[in-house]
Amino acid sequence: MRFCPMCGAPAAAGSTICPVCKSDLLSTEQHEHDLTAEEVGVPQALLAPGAGLEWWERMMAHAGRRRQARVALTVLAVALLLAVNVLAWQSFVHGTWGARLSTFHQILFVGSEDDPGAYTRSNTATQLYAMRADGSGLHRLTNPATGGYFSPAWSPDGTHLAAFRTHNSSIATLVIMRADGTDLREVPSVILSLTSFQLGNGVVDGPLTKLIAWSPDGSQLIAPTSQDTYVLLDADGTHPHPIDGDRPTWAPDGRHIAYYALPRGGPIFNADFFPVQLTGGSLVILDTRTFQRQEFTAIPDLSVGALAWSPDGRYLAATTWRMDTQQNQPVGGVAIVRPDGSDVHAVIQWAGGEADQLSWSPDGRQLAVMVEQSLPLDQYGDIDFTGPADPQLWVVNSDSSNPRNLGKCDTDQPTWAPDGQHLLVVRYNFANSANSLSQMLLVDASAPGADAQVLMAANQRVSGTELRYVFAPSWSPV
Repeated sequence: MRFCPMCGAPAAAGSTICPVCKSDLLSTEQHEHDLTAEEVGVPQALLAPGAGLEWWERMMAHAGRRRQARVALTVLAVALLLAVNVLAWQSFVHGTWGARLSTFHQILFVGSEDDPGAYTRSNTATQLYAMRADGSGLHRLTNPATGGYFSPAWSPDGTHLAAFRTHNSSIATLVIMRADGTDLREVPSVILSLTSFQLGNGVVDGPLTKLIAWSPDGSQLIAPTSQDTYVLLDADGTHPHPIDGDRPTWAPDGRHIAYYALPRGGPIFNADFFPVQLTGGSLVILDTRTFQRQEFTAIPDLSVGALAWSPDGRYLAATTWRMDTQQNQPVGGVAIVRPDGSDVHAVIQWAGGEADQLSWSPDGRQLAVMVEQSLPLDQYGDIDFTGPADPQLWVVNSDSSNPRNLGKCDTDQPTWAPDGQHLLVVRYNFANSANSLSQMLLVDASAPGADAQVLMAANQRVSGTELRYVFAPSWSPV
């Protein structure tokens, strides 16, 4: 019995025509035997002399087996291609998206066993920490052996962090690291003078936060070199350009920067080392491509407190300050203005308070403001240090409606949750100075007095460190 080379059907020994496909058995067999290895797509590496070649020749002698070989080779080629693609995808995910996925909805903050000004006395007192949005997974990102860290800032894509690292009580340098704290590199072109932030007794007045700002596309950074001098540079540390002003903030278009031009000759602190509000400055809009400046003084009582662009780039929110001579107390406030200096209007004012930090809600409809209660003056016109001075967190609609006080907060810039309805708040308990503790809370911006969700309870311990102080919390951008 013989088999048809075309369809594999059995045929009688003397038959010349296949009973199934009717092909000529003699001519078909001759043609099939004439096929070369190149014609059937056999790789030359498989045609090594020896048993392997003999096995291949026996297989190629039958048409059915030739088809099976072609299918097997096709499947093998597809499998190899898929394996290569999977390996490439894994490399991409771990290298690019891995950092994003690992920081999805995380909260970054600074923690310390010592008080917020501790980096003026200890090089390792403050470290960077992160946790999930529900408060779980608390862990330390930085290594105390490499220095103390403060003022962290997320890159826009959430894959990197920029921060300052202390070297001693006088200077700190800019560093950039992955979001998990690895691959840290120093940016030698930015050295921050800590002495410019110190009071007369050599101690920094509270934590230094929100000093660094990434451009919206992550290609550039703004960072200070002293209290009122900043530098604009590429994210790799090259092309530094000085900015002679304060509180610089990026426009959503990624091209323009707004900042305060400071009045000259005025002290930052008075003789009693009490911080005073600078007034008489102007607003500057800087084009980072042409470095052309547009300066205007359209806002009455403009002060150097805080400055922020609205998410749509149509307005700037700035702080104001004036002295009420009749009541002998300061009046702080917030005003908004278009970037060309037009359409100025006051949003809110506080008698006896100073707007020190502010932040727009993600939809641009609300402003969160940290208001410091001014220490009152006694009957002789001197500062009464026994008066109340707890900072308060206020939220107000950008059209001035519905102002509400959400209670005590830390002195950091208000941080909105991604939902635009809640704010991260750190509250301290200074009732017992030997056991001062801080909590991180999530408060409802629309419900003053409502119970807040505790994200991190007081007195947490991480890697052997008791976090008595936490500050500068911020949500990851993804």
